[in-house]
Amino acid sequence: MEQKFDNAMRRQVYSIPELITQQYDLMEPRIREALSFQEIFSLQHIIITGCGDSMAAAMAVKQAFEQLTKMPIEVLPAIDVARFYPAKRCVGIANRSAVPPLFQKLSRVKEAIMRMNELGALTLGITSGKTTPLGEVCQKVIDSSIPKFESAPGVRGFLASFEALLLLAIRIGEVKGRYTMDQAKAYRMD
Repeated sequence: MEQKFDNAMRRQVYSIPELITQQYDLMEPRIREALSFQEIFSLQHIIITGCGDSMAAAMAVKQAFEQLTKMPIEVLPAIDVARFYPAKRCVGIANRSAVPPLFQKLSRVKEAIMRMNELGALTLGITSGKTTPLGEVCQKVIDSSIPKFESAPGVRGFLASFEALLLLAIRIGEVKGRYTMDQAKAYRMD
């Protein structure tokens, strides 16, 4: 392509195939270890929240997540979870709802997770480690750090969020017996 059309976003897009492989190799074992069998078996309802690119990834993966887990999935903006989610929907289901927020260090996402913790939900952060503001408030954390790259709109962050959520859904469906281990492996390879 001519040099005049080269830019940071284009370079991010062209880096995606390598990033998919790198992230799979890192994320698959981390996701396997994130939740115990008992925690996965107890899940009855999942709320996915975030902001920006991570929220877009959550919306993009919602239907696949539902099909893979055969569970009700809600994808809600962090402010809705933090301020407006009906507390009565969490009463009596301690640790049976999971709230995996994504990558964000924003105060709204942190507020949403703190509220879900108070309501007894199991909170799982997909973020850059336990020492991030989000990682500090989540009960469980999957470190989803991606290699540094030049700044541009969140093409790589979106993809990493999307891939992490798909792998999480495959793991939940596999543990809950929705399909065989061989089928789960095929889904991962896809």
